[in-house]
This record gives sequence, C-alpha cells and structure tokens, in this order.
Amino acid sequence: MPWRNSINRTDCGVYLMRHLETYTGEDPQKWSCGFKSSSKKTMNGPRIKYLYAIISSVLNEKRQEVIDASNAVVKEIAAVKRAVTRSTKSK
Repeated sequence: MPWRNSINRTDCGVYLMRHLETYTGEDPQKWSCGFKSSSKKTMNGPRIKYLYAIISSVLNEKRQEVIDASNAVVKEIAAVKRAVTRSTKSK
C-alpha cells in the first residue's frame, strides 16, 4: 500500500471508508484503492465526499440542525463580504 505511512493518524476513517468502498476480494497485492499518497491534497476529496454523505444522510438525526447552522454561516460570510465591499468602495 503505497499510501500507508506512520505520520498521518488523522485520516484512518477516510482510509477505512475508501477500503470498504473499493476492495472486492481480489489479491491485496493487485488491489488499489486509488490513493497514490496520503498528502493533504489527496485526502481532501474523499474526506469531503464522506463527510457530505454522513451529514446529508436522512438517517442523521442532527441533519437539519447542521444544515441550519451551515446556512447561518453562509449568510454571515455574505454579510461580511458585503460590508468589506462597501468599505473598500467608500475609500
């Protein structure tokens, strides 16, 4: 497994999910889960994919709470951007 290392201890759940998703019983020497390395850039895609699947699942009892909180953050960011734009235009 070329992506295996002893440094990245954060993404063990991402590795597990990817392995469960891609391993179909073939010889482990011939199997590839698609990771070439465990760099931060490599791990962001699967991390976002699995996070979205968990958060947006209808089985997630906190789903609506998370959606509402994220919508509030988006509105707050938009308000800050508008304030910054107005501030820079008035100078």
